[in-house]
Amino acid sequence: MKEGQGLVKKKQNIVKRVLESNPCITARKIKEENPRLLGDVSERKVSRLIAELGYSNHRTVKMPLLIRRHKVNRVEFARKY
Repeated sequence: MKEGQGLVKKKQNIVKRVLESNPCITARKIKEENPRLLGDVSERKVSRLIAELGYSNHRTVKMPLLIRRHKVNRVEFARKY
């Protein structure tokens, strides 16, 4: 980063803090939740900041912890033992 980029660093720290508390949040949500500090920053720039910080800049897919096959296998195992 170039010298004298304090405001950019401050915004980067805001995004980092939000991501540490909720890593599944989207760039749009981050921008909406911080309008005073990130009002002049585009959603695309927030997305780039997320990528620069080493986080995945796409939303994770929600999946059940146990799928149907797992449940069936658990019942079979319980009956067997």
